[in-house]
Amino acid sequence: MTEPLTSTELRSPPAPQPSVSGWLVTMRAPLTLAAANFFVWPLLAGAIGGVSAQAGFTSGRLALMLWAGSVVVSAGRGLWSAARAGIAILVVDHVILKGGLFLFAYLRGQQAGEPGSNTYLMAFGGVLVSFAMFGPIAGLLGCLGGLFERRRAARVRIAAASAGTRT
Repeated sequence: MTEPLTSTELRSPPAPQPSVSGWLVTMRAPLTLAAANFFVWPLLAGAIGGVSAQAGFTSGRLALMLWAGSVVVSAGRGLWSAARAGIAILVVDHVILKGGLFLFAYLRGQQAGEPGSNTYLMAFGGVLVSFAMFGPIAGLLGCLGGLFERRRAARVRIAAASAGTRT
């Protein structure tokens, strides 16, 4: 059996000086996969069914939020950065891509529903409202991913320390 980890063992190394460009470099793979997740599942919907595609899309989004938090913490940043990483996945996937498509359709003058109904503008507003509702959950998932990474790193350090003392 393993012994429970103490609070000092769970602490990550001190975070480097904050740098937006460094954070973006760290987040390059999760953000790219978030964009890919947005485009892949609608293409698969015809082959696997709409409900299965939606379940895969949502599962992928949640997994990316957890992974993004883990990636950020493994790069030496704190849990607040991990929370921001989860929110960044939602911003790229939901606000920029989905909301951007609605806003682009509105600005081009496309109509859905009754003429002059501004359906696409209302859909963009709905995207912003849902972001405000689900943004905290995305932050929580990113933070959980960061906590999982801290715990994993602490176990690796403990295992390395105990292996070094046995010799």
